Amino acid sequence: MDINRRAGKDEPNSVSVMTQTRITRGSGNCSGVRGMAILGRTVALLLVAWTGACSSGSDPERALQAYVRSVSESRCEDARKLLSARTNHALDVLRVKPQHPQNPLPIEHYYCNNLIFEDCKWEKMTLSNQGADSATVSMACGRTQDSFLPGFSSPFLKYEPRVTEMVREEGEWHVVAPFVIRIAESRETEDRMRDAAIREHERRKREREYGVETR
Repeated sequence: MDINRRAGKDEPNSVSVMTQTRITRGSGNCSGVRGMAILGRTVALLLVAWTGACSSGSDPERALQAYVRSVSESRCEDARKLLSARTNHALDVLRVKPQHPQNPLPIEHYYCNNLIFEDCKWEKMTLSNQGADSATVSMACGRTQDSFLPGFSSPFLKYEPRVTEMVREEGEWHVVAPFVIRIAESRETEDRMRDAAIREHERRKREREYGVETR
């Protein structure tokens, strides 16, 4: 009997065995949950890194890409919003004082002509230089070249970097169109010279009429 009692004492209780089994299983479940949580965080970090890599590029590059995309899709209103204040002023000048008064071009021709970027690799841009409020971005654009046959063009384009000036205004990057600004400034200069010539003519006319020098 004593031997049986000792043996009974040494044998594990069925309740304690079940409890230990539940604890062991519970610990395994907790470890699995923690593992899944770690795996989830790792996947999230990888997704963030992958997204950043896919949307790589500086703010000036992204602004220029948005402008080129708007022009290519003929969304001229959106394209104009991405132009600098100075460029927009030049467009307003050309609307009132067209470059060719006898046969004025549509104002969209100056900034929203989809042929401008027809042969440009605008998906691949390079930030050439960036300051606090100015930057330059380049992209490869193709142009026709002469063939070895006289009078014929080569079927292959020659790609050369096209540099675009960008400025930051009110915290956003905008595209500068120098050729539009030059045309508008030229029109304003012509008007000022014409107005000055008219005033000089009127002054001399008064002098001849009244014989008094006027200034």
